[in-house]
Amino acid sequence: MITADGYQALVTQLYFSGDVNIQKDVWASADVAKNRILEVIKGSNGVNTVTFNVGLAKKLSMENASLDKLTGTYEPDDGKGDQIELFQSGGKLWKKNEVFGDTYEYLGDNIFEYLGFHDGSYLRIQFVPETAHVKMIQHRFQPGSEIQTKTFVKKP
Repeated sequence: MITADGYQALVTQLYFSGDVNIQKDVWASADVAKNRILEVIKGSNGVNTVTFNVGLAKKLSMENASLDKLTGTYEPDDGKGDQIELFQSGGKLWKKNEVFGDTYEYLGDNIFEYLGFHDGSYLRIQFVPETAHVKMIQHRFQPGSEIQTKTFVKKP
């Protein structure tokens, strides 16, 4: 694991060139692992050197496969109000509207936020996985008022 203050942690598995066990290991010998097999350079002073370049992001994007699990139609848990349709476009989660949709930014911990407000207001959606269905909780806040929450359940 590689960590730095203020950045998402990176967890990966590395391999070293010359390791006789790579061919026997299903994960190490897979095509996707080629960039994780690091070249060992023998130095003249007897010290081996390995270079591994790391790029860390302050915010980690959600994978498309995970976004796909969240997309669909959600109905109000209490049966009151309109349903919400969520879809994926360009690696982002969108809430359908009359024209196209409103995009939500992934904040981490299954929470997404609509970034279209500039007055301190926010609209967040949080996903709570359950055994039979996915529950979505919408949090709406405007300065000077209390946070309003509404629960939605994903239609099968």
